Amino acid sequence: MSHEPIPRASALRRALDSKLGRRLVRVALVLAVLRVLLALAIPIALSLAARSRGLVCEYESSSLSLLRSRFELNELTLRPRTDGEPAAPILRVGRFHVDVDLTSTLLGTPRVSRLELDACELVVDIDARGTCVWTSVLGLDRPSPIGEPQSDAEREAFELPLPPDVRAQLTRLRLRVRDASSTPPVEFELVADARAELAAGRGELVAWLHAPNTLASARMELQLAAARETAAAETEVSFSGFDARPLQGWLARAGLEAVGEPLAGS
Repeated sequence: MSHEPIPRASALRRALDSKLGRRLVRVALVLAVLRVLLALAIPIALSLAARSRGLVCEYESSSLSLLRSRFELNELTLRPRTDGEPAAPILRVGRFHVDVDLTSTLLGTPRVSRLELDACELVVDIDARGTCVWTSVLGLDRPSPIGEPQSDAEREAFELPLPPDVRAQLTRLRLRVRDASSTPPVEFELVADARAELAAGRGELVAWLHAPNTLASARMELQLAAARETAAAETEVSFSGFDARPLQGWLARAGLEAVGEPLAGS
């Protein structure tokens, strides 16, 4: 007696008709629906968040993976909201990538396990009156509420929130500052790369800096150790070719004057 092989289509149909197969199909459908809903919700959420700060948010493309808990934005731009011609961007991000810790998220505490920013350009323009868009965006123009003085019991109960476990990388950051309120006006540009890693209350931050016409190179390293009630940090900085003369407009406010040759130190 011969046995003919079961056709693949029949085997697949039987697998899908099983209890486990039906559950897998339901999970796949739920993930597909969630992905569609998130794909629709993310642009709306970004737009509403930007609008609440008086900004317009635009980006070229985005990608979302629920199985890998990853989200990425490409060519993100923030610009002040205006009624007429579009304003110049105050922030550009070439690539924004986030990995979410799926385990903690499922337990109810969403945490970012990895954050990457690439090709960022941050523009800070200060006009002759000292007005800057970032002042309102960050809420620095709002009066801070005056709180009630804390009792001794409240002060003793204070606990320092531990930073989450996360790895972060920042590449090709470019900060441009133009301050027309200084005399003389200051134009400052800073280029930086940085990486950071935090785990179990201990972390390390390393940054490499360069500022054309002001700073040839610099390296900063920060070691952090935090507990519920205490925190300690150790910093090491080395630099070369620091010339403060392009910053004279800022120094003049403190009654200082930049003279001499560029400096180096650690």
